[in-house]
Amino acid sequence: MNRVLDDDERIHEFAELRRKLSARLHLAGLDYWASLKRISDLPARSEFDPAHIPLLLPHLIFLRVTLDPLDYCYRVIGGTVREHLLANYTGRWISEIAHQRPPSRLHANLTRAVTERAPVLSDTPYVGTKKDFLKSDELILPLVDESDQVSHLLVLLDFDRRPLQVVGRWSSKRD
Repeated sequence: MNRVLDDDERIHEFAELRRKLSARLHLAGLDYWASLKRISDLPARSEFDPAHIPLLLPHLIFLRVTLDPLDYCYRVIGGTVREHLLANYTGRWISEIAHQRPPSRLHANLTRAVTERAPVLSDTPYVGTKKDFLKSDELILPLVDESDQVSHLLVLLDFDRRPLQVVGRWSSKRD
């Protein structure tokens, strides 16, 4: 389903999404995505150049999309993201990864970005080796090929840490 917005709707939706973003990396990523040359309502994959966003690269996942069947292949995983994953998924399909295949929240959010042809902001419970994290906030940005089909997703992750907990008792009494 191709949902094409008129300019006023696109401006309103962009402004609404921007208001919801609190992470600087998400704001920078959204602004970069919005600056790319468009094919109909979405930016062109051919316009995406990682060299233009070096500060975002550690927080980025770049996925290739296949539509029939709908699946996602990890093409690039930034260093900060890779440190938080259970394994290096580069080159792997989401359908091959037990905790990411349908009906996972991640798969549902990626699918929403493809079918709605719009950015998706989501928080996903954290699954990984770093136990001091609660969740990751993902901004999922679709890119289209020359035939105007969503062919790639640019995902920016911001990891949310658990509040620090004091272990033991602190005392103001000194001997």
